[in-house]
Amino acid sequence: MSNARFSPFVYGTTIREMKLHVVDNFLKEMDVDFIDKPSGKRIKYKKYYQYDNQGRLSFTKTLNTSSGKIENHEKFEYREWLPYQ
Repeated sequence: MSNARFSPFVYGTTIREMKLHVVDNFLKEMDVDFIDKPSGKRIKYKKYYQYDNQGRLSFTKTLNTSSGKIENHEKFEYREWLPYQ
């Protein structure tokens, strides 16, 4: 995907290059170079994905590889639905 008008990351608007790493039909990692608007600076990010034993997304982390800083991370928890009684 090149020169897209959106970004799945915290900052930036124009994707220059995107690589997806998929294992057993699960997205594990995304490497993206994008152009920050309006500065025109090129920034590199990696986004990591982890899944629980049932295949549900459990954790994501976004790393700015240009600066080495973690930009964002989220942990997801799922609760059991109780049947109506």
